[in-house]
Amino acid sequence: MEVKLLDHTKLSNAVIAGRTAYQSWHKGGNYSEATDKITEEDEKFLYRLVKKYKHESIIEQVTVVLSIKGVSRALLQQWSRSRHISQTVMSTRYVDGQNFGLHKTGNEEFDEHIQNYFKNTLEKFGNLSNDIVKYAYPEAVQTELVVQMNLRELLHLCSLRLSKAAMQEYQELMLLILKTLPKEFMFLFTDFVKTEKGEGDD
Repeated sequence: MEVKLLDHTKLSNAVIAGRTAYQSWHKGGNYSEATDKITEEDEKFLYRLVKKYKHESIIEQVTVVLSIKGVSRALLQQWSRSRHISQTVMSTRYVDGQNFGLHKTGNEEFDEHIQNYFKNTLEKFGNLSNDIVKYAYPEAVQTELVVQMNLRELLHLCSLRLSKAAMQEYQELMLLILKTLPKEFMFLFTDFVKTEKGEGDD
């Protein structure tokens, strides 16, 4: 699994949105150009609004664009139920199945079964069009996508998908996404970074 930050809008957008809502310009938010390097006072202001008062709409003004590779279509099915995300997904119509990897579950016998099934399917029905053969693809088939989302939706996904009850692969994806964010964003995600495996362990 691989996650790369392709682009993002600046953190000052959220500060300006918040200062606009409360008309508190005398306390900060005076940026002549977009920047992630906001003042300490503006960072406290954002944290207070978002985390304490749940005024999360202001961080919709900050978006990230991510390249995500090597996730299963089982994960994609869950991911697609998310809201406020724009995405482009690798096509199973134009990309031949021979080029697809398979997600490993950790159960060797089960993973071997999926691999043999997929290999046999492609060998037996390779003469058919991709549009037909893809109906037999297992959800272990790996895919790639480019996504754009705002920080409010990302916070929401973290709260759901970093739960111990969430799909393990999804938890791993969310931790990788957090690792790619600009360091200036991380004060909004400290609750979730602490859940990373190994951190704080003896």
